[in-house]
Amino acid sequence: DCKRKNFTEIEAEAFLLSLEQFKLIIENKKTDATSNKEKASAWAELTAMFNSFPGVARRNSKQLMTYYKNLKRKGNKSQADRRYQIFKTGGGPKADTSSNPVEDRLLAMGALKIPLVNSYDSDAAYHKMTSDTTHCATNCDEEVRSY
Repeated sequence: DCKRKNFTEIEAEAFLLSLEQFKLIIENKKTDATSNKEKASAWAELTAMFNSFPGVARRNSKQLMTYYKNLKRKGNKSQADRRYQIFKTGGGPKADTSSNPVEDRLLAMGALKIPLVNSYDSDAAYHKMTSDTTHCATNCDEEVRSY
């Protein structure tokens, strides 16, 4: 195969819309025969749905899987860089820590890694600055009792 064109913004949006319906199957950590069959079926359906959008170039399942893995990898790297920039010391101009809308959508879907919060960890200050949730190791008992 020759090299395909990069995904356009329209194609990225179409992919994310298609992905939302299959994210639970695709992100399933199980790798047994049944789960793998479900994942292959989900990717086939996702590919058909993606290709049905007007204005998108036809892509196969392998290309969409690669695109998804790359999106997740770049999103996780970007998130780690943002965390690094928050704790960076040494003066100079403040680095740009803005995110892109595709990464924000993946984060909202749960496709990107979100670090666990631990109030006794060295980056507890980061979590206090960037999170409005109260999910941490010290609040675990209260959360369990609230259910």
